[in-house]
Amino acid sequence: MKLLTKKILSAFKKQGDTTQKSCKNTKIITKFFNPCGAETWYAIEYDPKTKMFYGFVRIFNRCNEFGDFSLKKLKSIKLPCGLKIERDKFFEIGKYTLKEIMDGKRL
Repeated sequence: MKLLTKKILSAFKKQGDTTQKSCKNTKIITKFFNPCGAETWYAIEYDPKTKMFYGFVRIFNRCNEFGDFSLKKLKSIKLPCGLKIERDKFFEIGKYTLKEIMDGKRL
């Protein structure tokens, strides 16, 4: 599965820099997850030059933090049975806000 599509890249470009936006006005563009574990990455920004995302990372719903994560790193994670990190293909681009995710909405 492709982790990024043209539609997703376009949505990142449209959203732009989120540093001056409130959490309730910042849209989650895409969601990545570990199909064998509890890690979920909610991306709100992407720099195509560095291939770095910025977003909210949730691990076991106990360790939540903001930070950068790279496309290369997501692609390099090897999981049992040949599985890899996946993009939630049913996740609707921009439907949810960062505030909703931070408040514990489970997607």
